Amino acid sequence: MSDYPAYQYSVFLKGSRDEQLVIRADNWEEFMELKKNADVIISKVETKPTQNNLSAGVCSIHNVPLIEKNGKFGVFYSHAGVVNGKTVYCQGKGYKGV
Repeated sequence: MSDYPAYQYSVFLKGSRDEQLVIRADNWEEFMELKKNADVIISKVETKPTQNNLSAGVCSIHNVPLIEKNGKFGVFYSHAGVVNGKTVYCQGKGYKGV
């Protein structure tokens, strides 16, 4: 048998990759018990951004509104800008790709 668990599950929390919940188990019963516990945690996690730069739906770095978007890993907030003729994006942490 492999050294890896037979069952694995992961989810990013708060709509970003800043926090991730991972469960691993060697059998189905253990996996389902861990999944129930994970579901309780997920249901209690705030879904809105909590970073200081995202207060009131405005990017405090660029002073522009953040737009709610649904991505591959859940809800996130961002805005676009143009730097050196290139469209770049910010999630309240500064432009990516600059």
